[in-house]
Amino acid sequence: MCSTYFELLILLSIALVVNGQLKCLTSSDSKDPRQPCIFPFKFKGTKYNGCPPDPEVAGRRWCSTAVDNRGNHITGGGKFGFCEESCPHHKEAKRKYPSLSQNYDENSISTRNVFVPKEDPYAKCKTKGGEQCQFPFHHEGVLYTGCPPDPVETGERWCSTKVDKKGNHITGKGFYGLCKSNCPIHKPTSFSVSKCGSGKTCRPTVQCSAQIPAGDTKNLKNSMCQMEDGSTGTCCKDVPKSWGPMADKVVQRGGIAASSVPERRTITINIPNNKKIVNV
Repeated sequence: MCSTYFELLILLSIALVVNGQLKCLTSSDSKDPRQPCIFPFKFKGTKYNGCPPDPEVAGRRWCSTAVDNRGNHITGGGKFGFCEESCPHHKEAKRKYPSLSQNYDENSISTRNVFVPKEDPYAKCKTKGGEQCQFPFHHEGVLYTGCPPDPVETGERWCSTKVDKKGNHITGKGFYGLCKSNCPIHKPTSFSVSKCGSGKTCRPTVQCSAQIPAGDTKNLKNSMCQMEDGSTGTCCKDVPKSWGPMADKVVQRGGIAASSVPERRTITINIPNNKKIVNV
């Protein structure tokens, strides 16, 4: 019986030596001093094969001196202590990434193998007054995903700074501003843009209005084109020089620009027994 006990003790000692536990003892200033550390041990869901850093005392490492039948550290009984210098340190296991061709340490993965979300192109888009632009926004039946040309300030672009629940720009209250240069530019997609036919050029619609009968919205829509600055234009023939310079804002009924209307002249037509004055 005694020989069997000693044989078991020898076998246990050999196992402890192989695991390094006889070499790893708790320090004399530990809660449970001069006791062999037990490896591996589990604590708060983590399996430790060496001494992890002590969570309370900087520069020290600790280990368990008592575990249950599942290898979990027994808490509440002071069965732990500081590891001596000769004790092995706990090393974090490298995580494996099946989708990659090699195993990488999670702290050394190259950024080219990691998904990096694209930066929101609208996040930094603000008006020159410092207000955040709202995209996308609806205005007069058009969905804008960028800053369209400003209808008043030449060479500038604008955006809405406040929309309703349906994304419509709130008009009449000054909720708009001129876009900064880093804002995205709106590219029209609400109509089919085609190249102008032979002898026609994409011009501002006001310059082509004389060639399209008033009220002919169908023909006007079919003639729509995109100008170099991204704004909407109309395909039309060259404007005759005899029409004079075209007004850029005011268009007369029938389409002819105000500045192209000839000056009125008064003539007298002689009719027997009557005189008729006609303004032309």
